[in-house]
Amino acid sequence: MPIDTFSREQFEAALPIAREGSNMRLWKPLGLLHGEYSYIVPIVGKPRFGVMVRSSVRSNGWSAETGGDSIRCWIVAHEPGFPAWGSKISKYITRTPGWQKRLIDTLKKLYKMALAIEDCPHCKQPMKVFKVKKEGPNHGRVFIKCHCVLGRDEAPKFMEIS
Repeated sequence: MPIDTFSREQFEAALPIAREGSNMRLWKPLGLLHGEYSYIVPIVGKPRFGVMVRSSVRSNGWSAETGGDSIRCWIVAHEPGFPAWGSKISKYITRTPGWQKRLIDTLKKLYKMALAIEDCPHCKQPMKVFKVKKEGPNHGRVFIKCHCVLGRDEAPKFMEIS
């Protein structure tokens, strides 16, 4: 399958807007991070969190012509360095045809996961959100859990994210 190459403008046109026909962006540019254009989708009602988007678009304004780099998205905290706040839905989004739809689908799932973040009843800090990766009856399910001393021993809180 061929690898799509695209410009920064084409990538930004694929990022979410408020509604069809609107040009109100639901994302903010972060500029070049680690050599590629990056963006954040703030989580409404959860101002401490956002979804980080790494575009694979380099400083020259274009994605690479080979498949060595890809689009990546994950939940982060709005703190210096944007620490990850759980696991990714997938390692990456391939840049094969149809990447725009896969990007939006991934962003929707991550956004819903971020909305599910709750404060730990013990330490009062936000719990992290994860996706079960190992095979078994819970494979693919999403859960929140805190790693504080008391939260570590509690069962994870599963949720349905479609």
